[in-house]
Amino acid sequence: MGILMLLMVDSAGAGGAGEAGASFLRFPVGPRAVGMGESQAAAVEGAYAAYWNPAGLALTEFPEFAMTHNRSLAGVNHQYLSLAWPRRYGSAWNLNITRLSVGSLESYDAQGARTGEVDAGDLAAGIAYGRALTVDAADRPRLSVGGGLKWVEERLGPVNARTFAMDGGLLWVRRADERARGIGAGEWRLALAASNLGPGLKFDSEAAALPMLLRFGAAWRVTSGDDALTVSLDYARGTDEAGAPAFGAEWEVWRMLALRLGFNLGQDIGSGFRGGVGFRLKRFDLGYAFASFGDLGAMHRVGVTMRLGKEVRSKAPRASTLFRQQERENRRHVEEGAKLWKEAAAAGRGEPSREGNRVRTARLAALAKQLELGTRPERVAALSSDGEQASVGAAAVSAYLDGQARKALLLAQAAHGVDRDQEAFAALMEAVAALTYQKPAVDEIYPPAGLVQVKLDKALAAFK
Repeated sequence: MGILMLLMVDSAGAGGAGEAGASFLRFPVGPRAVGMGESQAAAVEGAYAAYWNPAGLALTEFPEFAMTHNRSLAGVNHQYLSLAWPRRYGSAWNLNITRLSVGSLESYDAQGARTGEVDAGDLAAGIAYGRALTVDAADRPRLSVGGGLKWVEERLGPVNARTFAMDGGLLWVRRADERARGIGAGEWRLALAASNLGPGLKFDSEAAALPMLLRFGAAWRVTSGDDALTVSLDYARGTDEAGAPAFGAEWEVWRMLALRLGFNLGQDIGSGFRGGVGFRLKRFDLGYAFASFGDLGAMHRVGVTMRLGKEVRSKAPRASTLFRQQERENRRHVEEGAKLWKEAAAAGRGEPSREGNRVRTARLAALAKQLELGTRPERVAALSSDGEQASVGAAAVSAYLDGQARKALLLAQAAHGVDRDQEAFAALMEAVAALTYQKPAVDEIYPPAGLVQVKLDKALAAFK
């Protein structure tokens, strides 16, 4: 029982002493997680996701190797090693090892006489996988699922107990529009994760259930330039303990420094206060965290995460291929667009058109009137500028002049989606919609590549 009592001190953040075996499985891993109050069901991703929520593996962007060392109370040492290897963005495998050692313990016989010392230690080795079930318009995971299987062993002197356990989780991510700003524009996440599901450990005739745990989590992240703020909240409930919330925050500065703060309200000993700091380098993340346990002192964790290869996200998204295709189309529209907007501006001022086709000329004059180009030179300047947005806008007008109403509106929506802050392109979308007697689809205002992907997804969904 000595080893279990030592373990229960550090796992107090998850609840009371209870009767669970393999309590080392409740040791929280990762300096970021601990520094944020152990509220990681929704906020986690990368190599540590196998522990907190395997679904977070789907968001792994680099091959990663993570190591955590925890010098706990009473000389208990805990290490966690994890390797996450993405097959592509949205799909990743993981291998992980957890080890706990307590050195030598004094042993006693049934009469209470000291008989010497015994060694004790625990080990778990697992494999996990996470993948995206659905993706957004830019091919980023939206709803992800993950699961893991691990082998668990506890050793006390010459006696061993072994079993296996399973983990599983779901993670939903709702990202902000790339152009959005403000409090409501951040990234939102919701998560559900279950850990340590399986048969208990059995020493001789006495069996002890595994410390099964269910987590509900939410997280919000907002960025501003090179800075970012993440706020997370978890509610965890185990089979041998009452449920309790944990919450935390991380402030990233210049994409290099991370300051972390959190509380675990389920801790029986001490305040539950957590804190930490992280440093992000080109290929390494270094982290430190501490957890307060009142009169017993504080526990200190250090960890390092190494990025081992190239970013898989740059190779995977279908939207990237579509964007390159759109870029080629943009170049074709540049010269044509400049000429077109000059003609439209002239039509808006009532000047005769050089366009020979009277139908096209009439449509161009109607569009120029709708856009008030004769009296709004700032719109003419924006619509005839260089870049993707103006090129897509020119393609929309060309389609309108050719009588392709549906295509014209889709392209106008795409032009507006490139940068929603440009008033001229919002006006263009509304003008094309009015002149073709259509309504803009507010859920389809994306840049060209994203809009194409949305259409593909809807088409595929129609056949399911």
